[in-house]
Amino acid sequence: VHNHPNCHLSGVYYINPGEPDPDNLNSGLIGFSDPRAGAAMISNSYIDFGASYQYKPEAGMLLIFPAYLFHWVHPFTGKGQRITVSFNAKLLEPSVT
Repeated sequence: VHNHPNCHLSGVYYINPGEPDPDNLNSGLIGFSDPRAGAAMISNSYIDFGASYQYKPEAGMLLIFPAYLFHWVHPFTGKGQRITVSFNAKLLEPSVT
C-alpha cells in the first residue's frame, strides 16, 4: 500500500491487462483506500467513508486519482503479458507573461 508524495495526480493506463488466472480472484486488481485515519469512525447506508475498493483492469481503461490516495496492485498471475503505463502529475501555476 502506497501513495505518491510530491504529486497531485497519479494514474494508470491499461494497454493489455493480460488474462487473469481464474483460480486467483485478485490477480492484477488495483485497490484504493481512504487515507484519512478517522474516516471509518461513522458509517451510513449511502456513503462508505473509509471503505476500500478494487477494480478489475480492462484494455483501454484509464484511471486517474489523487496522488495522496492509498493504493496497491495485487500480483498478476495468468496468461499473456500485462502491459500498463503508470504516471504522476504535478500541477503548476500558469506563468503570467
